[in-house]
Amino acid sequence: MYWLFGLLLIALLTGIQPGFAGKTANADSLLSNAVLDVNSWKYWQRSDGLSARNPFEKGSGGFFPFNMSTLIYSDGLLWGISLPDPANPGQPIRVNGIHYNSGLQPGNIVRAATANDSARAADRQNPAFHIYHARKHILTMKDEQLRREAADYFNIPENEVNTMQIDSIRQIYLDDWQSWPAEWGAPYYDRNRNGRWDADYDEPGMVDADQLLWYVLNDLNGAKSELPFAAPPIGLEVQVTIWGYNKGAGALGQTVFKRYRIINKSGKDLDSLYLGIWSDPDVGDYDDDLVGCDTVRQMMFAYNGQADDMWYVPFGIKPPAVAYVLLQGPIRTESGSKGLYNFEWIDGFKNAAMESFIYIVPNSLFEPPAGPYEWGLMYYYGLLGYAPIPDSQFKTPFVIGSGPLAGQPTRFPLSGDPVTDPFGQQGDVDGQGSNSYPLDRRMMLNTGPIALAAGETQEIVMAVVGGLGADRLASVKQLQDFALPLHQFYESLSDFVPPQGPVPGGKAPEDTLPTASFFILGQNFPNPFNENTTIRFQVLQDMDLDLSVWNVLGQRVCTLLHEPVPKGDHTLVWNGKNGEGEILPSGLYFVRLQNGARIQWRKMIYLK
Repeated sequence: MYWLFGLLLIALLTGIQPGFAGKTANADSLLSNAVLDVNSWKYWQRSDGLSARNPFEKGSGGFFPFNMSTLIYSDGLLWGISLPDPANPGQPIRVNGIHYNSGLQPGNIVRAATANDSARAADRQNPAFHIYHARKHILTMKDEQLRREAADYFNIPENEVNTMQIDSIRQIYLDDWQSWPAEWGAPYYDRNRNGRWDADYDEPGMVDADQLLWYVLNDLNGAKSELPFAAPPIGLEVQVTIWGYNKGAGALGQTVFKRYRIINKSGKDLDSLYLGIWSDPDVGDYDDDLVGCDTVRQMMFAYNGQADDMWYVPFGIKPPAVAYVLLQGPIRTESGSKGLYNFEWIDGFKNAAMESFIYIVPNSLFEPPAGPYEWGLMYYYGLLGYAPIPDSQFKTPFVIGSGPLAGQPTRFPLSGDPVTDPFGQQGDVDGQGSNSYPLDRRMMLNTGPIALAAGETQEIVMAVVGGLGADRLASVKQLQDFALPLHQFYESLSDFVPPQGPVPGGKAPEDTLPTASFFILGQNFPNPFNENTTIRFQVLQDMDLDLSVWNVLGQRVCTLLHEPVPKGDHTLVWNGKNGEGEILPSGLYFVRLQNGARIQWRKMIYLK
């Protein structure tokens, strides 16, 4: 990648070490990790599918409100199906997806399976299989608009971010624009309406999102697929799209939208496939949480069991809450219309709705089993709505824990309303009746069964919503109030008309490719130098340019040029002095040539 050299240069500048040494990122980590942080969330992703996982501390990666404390430790998509494996006929259940470990690898499936050939995945080591970034108005964004994002990626306070780090983030967006993988399924605006991706005219984007992340995964790596639940590969490709809006407070400003698109490249028709949105929420301190579900609003949620939380007290706020709202389930089919419960589909939803909800309380009755295949069995029957109780082979239903229907079986435990009925006198509320007191929780919203024929695609869309009220239950109330508007907003997106015509602010970025540059900054000569050095640059069209010199701290020391420059070859001389005419100390310096969002850097060594 052209910008990889630039990121390595930034690493040299800022003393960044390989991996996540200390609390900083390097070029490789910027390839494999990404964050959506355009609104009240800081929501991390990893290119192997691990979601809401902080790459710096290897822990919670769903922060809400932004940069305060964690609301989600980890989340992801799980699927389960009964599909006999000839190599191991005694273990027909296959559960895979994104859990604490990912059973998937980066990359698409380049060849679907046929009667004569098995499916083949792309090379997962290919750096093209990273998380792609898109930002609305990236061509005209000012440095300050990218400062917060640079602080996230380099894991430093915003006031410590320097211009070089901001430029490295900007260059990620520009490079991803130029190499946008539309042929793999990444969404874009077909601005010239010709039905294909044109990097010099079209624009990465989706439904007017202010920020967009996209990546692709597959399950064909046997070692990875076996890792979470001892499930052999099937031949599924998963395309992940995450987007958000910079709308301040309110439903859109407190929501991350997420779409999983699942493509069957196994060469086989799959029947009775179940899908689950899984989450390990940590509302501040992980050990005092409660959860619930809402079948009307099609959501599951987590909230704090105490009036205050030690992780939010320093910020002067009460504990927030988080909900996963199912906006679009997969399409129902007759062949996938019956499960072990043989229940009727919920009416009123065009696509498959929330068909069951489960939760797990670690170190309790619901303690999961030890073996990986048994873990898979537990989650498979959990996808069908059963309680995770090993002694019953996982086929014991949940029972209502509080309210007048206590003791009756249910596929929707904890479906009471803690806001209007906090003590569970009218419905099933977590922490009340026979339900566990506040502890660590896991939860999963399930849909299916569905059919997925060979070559077909299904998708599931959710909203990850943060709520923040005057107290812990007011935070839940805000989630309830946001759910319906979010459903309505998502339905309105079907009427969205993609933008047409040239991109505002200029053509798509091309300066990463030498043959398509708007300008080319050459290496200074001599280098190293001890008195003067000549800086050469070529301009391919008339434009405004800024040529400046920077030190290793990311500080501008002088401006050599800031004016309109005609097309042609140009040279300037720098004498080793700052803007006040003072001679600078020996050391490493950088020259930066800029036109709007297009920026190039060169390294200079000054020896007196």
